[in-house]
Amino acid sequence: MNVTELARRLRIPVQNLRQALPKLGFGIGSKAHKVSDVVGMGIIKKFKETPELFEPEKEEDEIAKAETAGPVGQIEIPSRITVREFAARLGKPAPLVISHLMKNGILATLNEEIDFDTASIVGSDFGAEIKPQKEKTTSERETDLAQKVSEIILADKDRTTPRPPVVVVMGHVDHGKTSLLDAIRTTNVAGKEHGGITQHIGAYQVEKNNRLITFIDTPGHEAFTAMRARGANIADVCILVIAADDGIKPQTREALNIIERTKIPFVVAINKIDKEGASLDKVKTELASINLQPEDWGGKIVTVGVSAKTGQGIDDLLEAILLTADMEKDLLLTNPKGKLVGTVIESHVDPGEGPVATILIQNGALEIGDFVTAGSVIGKVKSLKDWNDKIVNKAEPSMPVVILGLKAAPAVGDVLEAPTDEKAARKLMKQQEATLRLMQMKARESAKTASVIAGKTEGETKKLPLFLKADKVGSLEAILESLKTFSFKEVRPEVVGQALGNINESDVMRAEQAGAWLLGFNVSANQKAIANASTKVKTYAVIYELLDDIKKGLEEKLGADIVEEAIGQARILKIFRSESKTTILGAKVTEGIIKAKAKVRAFRNSKVFGQANLEQLQKNKQNVGEVGLNDECGLKLTGLNGLQEGDTLVFVEEKLVTRKLEN
Repeated sequence: MNVTELARRLRIPVQNLRQALPKLGFGIGSKAHKVSDVVGMGIIKKFKETPELFEPEKEEDEIAKAETAGPVGQIEIPSRITVREFAARLGKPAPLVISHLMKNGILATLNEEIDFDTASIVGSDFGAEIKPQKEKTTSERETDLAQKVSEIILADKDRTTPRPPVVVVMGHVDHGKTSLLDAIRTTNVAGKEHGGITQHIGAYQVEKNNRLITFIDTPGHEAFTAMRARGANIADVCILVIAADDGIKPQTREALNIIERTKIPFVVAINKIDKEGASLDKVKTELASINLQPEDWGGKIVTVGVSAKTGQGIDDLLEAILLTADMEKDLLLTNPKGKLVGTVIESHVDPGEGPVATILIQNGALEIGDFVTAGSVIGKVKSLKDWNDKIVNKAEPSMPVVILGLKAAPAVGDVLEAPTDEKAARKLMKQQEATLRLMQMKARESAKTASVIAGKTEGETKKLPLFLKADKVGSLEAILESLKTFSFKEVRPEVVGQALGNINESDVMRAEQAGAWLLGFNVSANQKAIANASTKVKTYAVIYELLDDIKKGLEEKLGADIVEEAIGQARILKIFRSESKTTILGAKVTEGIIKAKAKVRAFRNSKVFGQANLEQLQKNKQNVGEVGLNDECGLKLTGLNGLQEGDTLVFVEEKLVTRKLEN
């Protein structure tokens, strides 16, 4: 097929076609006149998928100038930063930064994060000195977020109206948090969760006394501390669930620490009062012992006995929530006609629908067709669904809603807003779409051998490279939060890649390039893609199984220690022959057993005076592999002279013992 004819069929200039072909992975020379029919059909297919890549390269001169510009100087960045933000701080075009990342074996889209080490390497290409930015604490970040939302809401205080309270549920694992919410909304979710642990944050609404209450269901295990802390930050009231038959436990205390830090009003729900051994007084006594005096004991802590199983006490609990919220009514204000503000409760990538985000609206209203930003992600709302999966046209304050239309999955805790410049938002959205498509093709067609970052060593610390995939941002963050505790003296995990969605061929390729394990949480793996994988690929439904495997992998990196273990002891009865460090003798086993080829240590008067090797072991003049307690035997030892009758021989066996991780 003639190149000129192909350009005519595509209705684009020949020059544009020649410029686009290298981007698309077609290795065709700039002066080639013909391509095969197969290649021609491939080019036509790519053109239909990504026509914008065939447009003239308007930014080419700008990028070329940026490439040859002088050194950037010193910039500060956090431990992780999106490619878009990194490019902005460098003052370089994003495509140029992406190009340099690729040269270093790193495939990342505009909205993907890179770590500090990666940024340092790429930054040095531009003459930039990358310095670590002082990280804000979790408390400071939450305070900043809360202050930002509060300022927006109170900007037009005269137009504010009361809104439904937002309630977060916390407590120890297995104390019945999800079951309690099931009882409230009469929907069984807990039975569908793996390992009895709620894996994701969800949001729901119920009605009591003609008033709406919004509930946020947060995971209840230590691994989800970061998610739970975010949940408390956007809530107005907390339900602290304590099992009547179990009392205060570690996660209960952890939840109380979050409650104290965020100063959120709370109600104690003493659950499982229907069970044998349940005791309200026992729980109240434990609360009183940590200076949380129950209200009916003369204190200020509201406690309600409930049974998620029978429904007993649920109405009383809802009443207590509304009463507690009423005490804070001056703070439960919003402006439905004001500036849009919401918080990302959860996000994931659906194979059929693309990026999906659950948003809690805090101010203003969200409608289909609105342009929105969440962190560095932008999009146009294509669909709104309430927590019952019903399509709605509008989402108002304190309403949890699922939205479609974002160009990537935002981070949990990101603030959702409406951009001030819609025209700029549209342009930015088109750039995101083009970049995402280009990166997907580059991921498939790249043939890099390994990631520079994955191969980097720091001192003697060994690394276990990991490529993580999960169904939701919250899950991914929970895994990363847990991995922070896996930093040991000699070995640590190195996350070289992370993404949402099912495991595909591109993921396998990227993991192989980095020499990394490819681990998926709550996702499936394309069997064809992993059939010939040269690295470990595994999926999990329970987070702690994934973490256990990572820990085992770290221990394997440490190798094994050779440990000597005494297996037996014998007393020399007679020396038959001794010459040139070879001794043949008779002995009786006094402790344990003797095995052929064991190492031997000789003792006289309880002091060691030499060691030898056991070359031959006989019993009843027959070679044997082992003799037991009280057996008499013949031995041939090498490597030691001077043995005497009455000396004690201790037999030692070497074993390989897997080293354990130590901080």
